[in-house]
Amino acid sequence: MTDSSKRDFVELLLNASSNASDPGAAAAFSTKFKDLIPQVAIAMWQLGLIGDVSVHPDEIETCDLCGADVDDVFVEGDTLMGEWANMCQDCYSSQGKGIGWGIGALYVKSGEDFLCISGGNPHPEFEEGEDAPEE
Repeated sequence: MTDSSKRDFVELLLNASSNASDPGAAAAFSTKFKDLIPQVAIAMWQLGLIGDVSVHPDEIETCDLCGADVDDVFVEGDTLMGEWANMCQDCYSSQGKGIGWGIGALYVKSGEDFLCISGGNPHPEFEEGEDAPEE
């Protein structure tokens, strides 16, 4: 990633609140920076700057797309082919759409569990399918 791309990432991230009401802005950001978002989220989680969102309900051992072992990190998300999959980092990088609610969730192994640290439900007090409050 070039220094210019990193500056674009930081500038857009710092101005995210001004685009919060535009659902297309989040999707565009997630798509544009799909390889950088997991790296930043993992680093922030390791530093204790973001907390655990939820535990994945299933035991994930292999990538749905290539069959590679999933050891520490995977993305459960939409693919360019239009199917939802549990993807290793390589498959996510080449075939995933991004990280964000309704696009993809980033899971990191902690003990015996995979914890969703980014892309999970931003309104866990509402069940999937219920309308969340306007922000």
